[in-house]
Amino acid sequence: MNHEHVEKILMKYVDIVSLGTVADCMPMIDENRTIVRRGLLQANASFHPFFHIFSGVLNRPLVTEDDI
Repeated sequence: MNHEHVEKILMKYVDIVSLGTVADCMPMIDENRTIVRRGLLQANASFHPFFHIFSGVLNRPLVTEDDI
């Protein structure tokens, strides 16, 4: 597998990984902050139904780790 293929796979699921990072109450520093930031960006355009339902409940896009 080349680097681009691996990155594409990782980015496909970064929204789910960010949810797990927040749910595990990981400190928002270093790579955890990067994962959650990228995950929130991805979550607003996600194909995973959870994020569509959750942002609909909030009546706005997911913006911070507090939103998930």
